[in-house]
Amino acid sequence: MDAPGRADVLEIADKTFTSRLIVGTGKYASHEETVAAIRASGAEMVTVAVRRVDLDATNEESLLAHLNPEEFFLLPNTAGCYSVEEAVRYARLGRAAGLSDWIKLEVIGDQETLLPDVEALLEATRILVSEGFVVLPYTNDDLITGLKLEDAGAAAVMPLASPIGSGLGMLNPLNIRMLKSRVHIPVIVDAGVGTASDACLTMEQGVDGILMNTALAAADEPIRMARAMRLAVEAGREAWLAGRMPRREWAVHPAPVRECSRDHHTLRLMVGPGVASRVAAFGVLRDVSDGAHADRSAAIRFESLSPPDRRLAQQLAFGAIRLRGRLDVELKGLAGRPLKRLEPAVLDALRLGLFQIRETRIPAHAAVSATMDAVRGLVSSGALGLLNAVLRRATREGLNKQLYPTLERDPVGYLVSWGSHPEWLIRRWLERWPLAQVQRLVENDNRPPTVTLRLLDEPAAEEDWERFASVGLERIEEHPRMARLTRGSPRDAIREAHAIVQDPAASCVVDYVSRNLEGPVLDTCAAPGGKTLGLWFASTARPIIAADVKSERLALVRRGADEAGARPLMLAMDARFPAVRTVRSVLLDVPCSGTGVLRRRPDARWRLTARRIEKLVLLQREMLEAAAGVVEPGGLLVYATCSLEPEENEQQVDTFLARHPDFERDADGCEDGRDMFIAPWKDETDGAFASRLRKRRGG
Repeated sequence: MDAPGRADVLEIADKTFTSRLIVGTGKYASHEETVAAIRASGAEMVTVAVRRVDLDATNEESLLAHLNPEEFFLLPNTAGCYSVEEAVRYARLGRAAGLSDWIKLEVIGDQETLLPDVEALLEATRILVSEGFVVLPYTNDDLITGLKLEDAGAAAVMPLASPIGSGLGMLNPLNIRMLKSRVHIPVIVDAGVGTASDACLTMEQGVDGILMNTALAAADEPIRMARAMRLAVEAGREAWLAGRMPRREWAVHPAPVRECSRDHHTLRLMVGPGVASRVAAFGVLRDVSDGAHADRSAAIRFESLSPPDRRLAQQLAFGAIRLRGRLDVELKGLAGRPLKRLEPAVLDALRLGLFQIRETRIPAHAAVSATMDAVRGLVSSGALGLLNAVLRRATREGLNKQLYPTLERDPVGYLVSWGSHPEWLIRRWLERWPLAQVQRLVENDNRPPTVTLRLLDEPAAEEDWERFASVGLERIEEHPRMARLTRGSPRDAIREAHAIVQDPAASCVVDYVSRNLEGPVLDTCAAPGGKTLGLWFASTARPIIAADVKSERLALVRRGADEAGARPLMLAMDARFPAVRTVRSVLLDVPCSGTGVLRRRPDARWRLTARRIEKLVLLQREMLEAAAGVVEPGGLLVYATCSLEPEENEQQVDTFLARHPDFERDADGCEDGRDMFIAPWKDETDGAFASRLRKRRGG
């Protein structure tokens, strides 16, 4: 269900790329070396100069004859153009030659430095955008120019790190960060990167990608340098998403836990009560606005907080992200200006403050005061007055419900604004389900989930439940193995009840899979391990093999298994390429859109796109095909998602069965012979889907 490492993609206009490195094609010793270096770099997008290449791809002497358009996306560029007319002419020529309607736009202003002519660049951008081009302009690192290019319709901005071919690396990191924080389109740093450390440091500024040519072609070993650049870009991106530790001018003594706790509370007193939690919550909002995942950011930023502060920080951060759509409608009126024109940090601070005023029981004056204290020094001093004025106006005026459409007159508008969901997703759901169901689904998505636990042992006796009550657990009547945490620490409850944290929907999937389960069992996308542990204790099938594509995620499974007393085998593998021959049973819990668990992943609704679902369907199909090949005749393949979307669920299964007559739906499935589907609007749980597929004997 999770898609570790797959959600972080580069999206420009209508295309998605897994690599954030774009490479040029000039200055290599041969066409063969060019292609080898491109492949070593892992780049999917390759730029070619329209005026410098033979546009006849049938000519073996032409570079285009060596670049397979099915392997690489070709991005024409207007390198060497010094006027608007010339740049527009070569862009049109590239499109006419069948290269692309995308264009990396260069209008050079000085022959010696090759710096861009930004006035001509803006004019050429407007012309080409009006003609339907997807324009990626090479520009300087000036914020105002970047904003103007965005207003002109550019699909991305490509500021230079330093002059073309200089290899000086990033000269103005502050300018690059400022540009990235203000524009709402991708920022691809272009020109000046000289070596792998330059690339890594550039990506650590939070930019969306890097374009380079000379750094590869002019290296002593271009192919080896291409590999280095690929790793550097990936490392820089990962480091930025992870979030570096604060820089300090003093050493931090590795003090014992008690001393750390004491020092932490001293810090809280210094900054004022409740401010530490708001600082951490604001940090998560900023990280999410910059493209990070909320849960990963929270794990780092909340780590040093006391339990009460951690709970408050999560309530504020996740709540403000969930209800971003609702908050933004009101903020637009309160601020008296388009939100796009606010500094992103100021907008996140406004969301944090307004969420407390409208959606919590925190006194309004305390919410404003603590929010101002938390963001002081983290937003520009000039913006503090605006922030204070907007939040105090919100406390004075109260909520104006007339800002929002009503459910009766405009159901889509209501569910998008007050319901705080993307319009495309609401329309998609309304095509399938009645309005009342969609309304309940939206309400469930906006309700913070309670902590529920699955008991790993057999359903408890009455005296056990009395003991579990002492750690805050109460039974969930509809699910014999499930309990709800009403108070106290999850860790205490987990130890006392020998349990794992799991939603009732996921627990139902475990029960569905474990029915008459036979080993060996391969759990192909096992991390973080909840279903693996559930199967270990719910069935006698052995061995159970927990597999995942990343070894660090397998470590989560191992840690949970050790704590629970389970002993599954661990296997690092890509589910598309199973590292086993045959097994009796396979659980394929695939990466999916996660539309059934949006309440748990507050940023997922804003991250998801229809195009992303299409790509996930293809990935799921690959995984299903691979899993089918390792199930022995008579064996079981269980396909599962936490999605509500039919193309990921029943349609995916139907397509698979049409291609595989050697498989059929299993008689041990649901009583009515259909797949299992858990709808969030019925029981206020997560959503889930699963299908048991039996391989015919002799198939």
